[in-house]
Amino acid sequence: MPSTVLPPSTQAGGVVAPLREPLVPVAWPGTYVPNISDWREGDIVLVHRSADAAGFAIQASQAMSLSAVTRAGAICSHAAIYIGGGMVVDATRGAGVSAQSVWNYCQHRAIQVRRLSDPTISMADIADISVMAQQHIGEPYSVIQVIISKLFPGTVPIPDALYCSTLVGLVVTDATGVDLSSDPAHQPLHPGTLAAHPELTDVLLEWRHL
Repeated sequence: MPSTVLPPSTQAGGVVAPLREPLVPVAWPGTYVPNISDWREGDIVLVHRSADAAGFAIQASQAMSLSAVTRAGAICSHAAIYIGGGMVVDATRGAGVSAQSVWNYCQHRAIQVRRLSDPTISMADIADISVMAQQHIGEPYSVIQVIISKLFPGTVPIPDALYCSTLVGLVVTDATGVDLSSDPAHQPLHPGTLAAHPELTDVLLEWRHL
């Protein structure tokens, strides 16, 4: 594992800020860290340009989606929920739903952070997104549901058949009542859909010194 983070232009987008990050995760291996003190529990972390075949397949299918929203965010191939402390909960093939360090993504790939933009949603409800996500830890990843979502536009998240972006959609709904897949243009709910979703807003991303 490298001891330093590569230049931000090849990593998380954004710029190196001349600031020190006050909330450095324990045992963070780099010399730079994202501005996680500006992130909130319940934020959505999106990963750009996966290096594996599955990631390329996801990006390609999103680029050909019937949904203009999904096509607009086609660069994104994975989605997770930020739970604090530099950790995310996500659903991956092999590991299922689990918690891991955001470092596992940002050391090699660009990331994007988004959050619900509705001002009527309470901070407590948004924080509950993190709680709901952690309740799914240990559940399996559904390869079948991924295939179905590619073959049948209009599919919606199923609680017992999760993959990365449907996990995000379900926990957001459970915590806040906001259904990110209610509009047919947002079905299936892919990472690319979340990247350009009109009910989400981007969080400024910076790299800061430890």
